[in-house]
Amino acid sequence: DQCIPPTGCTFPNFPAHEDVACDDNDACTTNETCDSSGGCGGGTASVCDDTDACTTDTCDAVSGQCVFTPIMGCAPTCGNLPEECPAGYDCSGDGHCVSTDGNRVWVPTGTFGMGCVTDPSLGTYFCTTANWANATPNHEVTVSAFSIDRYEVSRGDFLECVTAGSCTDVGAAPFCLVDDTKAQNCLDWHRADDYCAYAGGRLCTEAEWEYASRGTDGRVYPWGNAPAADCTLAHMRNASGINGCGTSTTAEVASLPAGRSPFGAHHMYGNVREWVADWYAADYYATSPATDPQGPATGTERVRRDPSSYIEDNAFIGRIWNRWFGAPTDGTSTMGVRCCRAP
Repeated sequence: DQCIPPTGCTFPNFPAHEDVACDDNDACTTNETCDSSGGCGGGTASVCDDTDACTTDTCDAVSGQCVFTPIMGCAPTCGNLPEECPAGYDCSGDGHCVSTDGNRVWVPTGTFGMGCVTDPSLGTYFCTTANWANATPNHEVTVSAFSIDRYEVSRGDFLECVTAGSCTDVGAAPFCLVDDTKAQNCLDWHRADDYCAYAGGRLCTEAEWEYASRGTDGRVYPWGNAPAADCTLAHMRNASGINGCGTSTTAEVASLPAGRSPFGAHHMYGNVREWVADWYAADYYATSPATDPQGPATGTERVRRDPSSYIEDNAFIGRIWNRWFGAPTDGTSTMGVRCCRAP
């Protein structure tokens, strides 16, 4: 008979002693066993992972403690974003940089294809039709980092501006006086501009709006290339033909998270259309600057974005590149706003 010490494998010529427990003196492994060569190994290694791509994760063999060593020149990221959230923003559990007050999302500097692309579900159709001709040609645009309102401006938000004397109210026109937590509609361009100034921001440029709504992967909806818009993703006319997904009014601004944009903004498809800063020109994309375009210098109509609204079913023609436009004094029941600002 042979005696096997509990801390080592000293009898390599006796296979019967294989699989006997031993200790390789490495604090980072457990459950080691002897093998036929007399070695001690095969144990379970400790797993060290702080989920940070910018650290080297190791286990100290003496103490058994995890050691996380920063990788020089590497920047931590948030979700699919190319860099970490800036000061004043936290990385949410679903990978968006959300301001500490919860009201804005951060959009990093990026380059994207702006305008109409071939929708995989429609084949080669549409980019040359009247619906989308003003969104051609698709062109590469670089947009500097900014933040955008996570939600459309609510009735309660707008009333604060009215009370402060910085905005004039929309009045009591039909469908305009919605609940405080729902998106404020019936805004003309001037009221939208006044509100953003009051809130410490500004109207988004058209390029910022489209970049925030679709990201860099060429998607056709804020949530991706599929499925098509419906009331689980967008606040619109429902399948029974009733406005507002059966409510006949605008939606709570924080609703329908499944329809968010890649950066975490709600309702960039449906609910209300949103005024942006740019003057409108049908052929602007043919001459648009490649970096931070601001729109034409002059015009008679302003751009408004969002493929649909709460009173429309644009599931067939509505795609994220849709360009709408109207007189700055036009404050119909479909019109609202969200604001942009420096990060």
